[in-house]
Amino acid sequence: MAEIYVEKAYYENGNVEMEIPFKDNIVHGIVKYYDENGNLESEMPYNIGELHGIARSYYKNGNLKMEIPFKNNKKQGMSKGYYESGKLQYEMPYKKDILQGIAKGYYENGNLKAKTPCKDDKAQGIARFYNKNGDMIMKVLYKDDEIQSITCTNGKQFTSEQLARIQHANNHIDEAIQIYNEL
Repeated sequence: MAEIYVEKAYYENGNVEMEIPFKDNIVHGIVKYYDENGNLESEMPYNIGELHGIARSYYKNGNLKMEIPFKNNKKQGMSKGYYESGKLQYEMPYKKDILQGIAKGYYENGNLKAKTPCKDDKAQGIARFYNKNGDMIMKVLYKDDEIQSITCTNGKQFTSEQLARIQHANNHIDEAIQIYNEL
């Protein structure tokens, strides 16, 4: 007969910090994490010790922040992130823990912000960036996650200094769009 139990950890205020279900001493079921006020922060599905299913995290207001599908401890399928308002922020396709396919980012108004082809966890090929109205404003050529060139649809040109700023930014998309709007 399988031994099934849940271990809990608590904050100093007495609220539950985490709940970890076990089956025969192996994590099995939905692991839940809470903030100090008792609000659910995340849920991580386990199947016999491995992440398996859709992991979710939440904003303090209870809205979904992120969904990541797992299969046998690896990201597998469409990972999604959301704005605090609940609107879709991004979609990233994974195959066996590697970003593969077209990643998409969205403005909070629902319009497409960027479409970036990815291969082996890197931006690869021509990405398209859009303004908040949904109009394409630039094409960015990537090779192994490095920006090779940027072509603006209105003929604007980036300086080499601006290109370097975009390349070294944590978020290429937002930085490129910000600089584009400053031109």
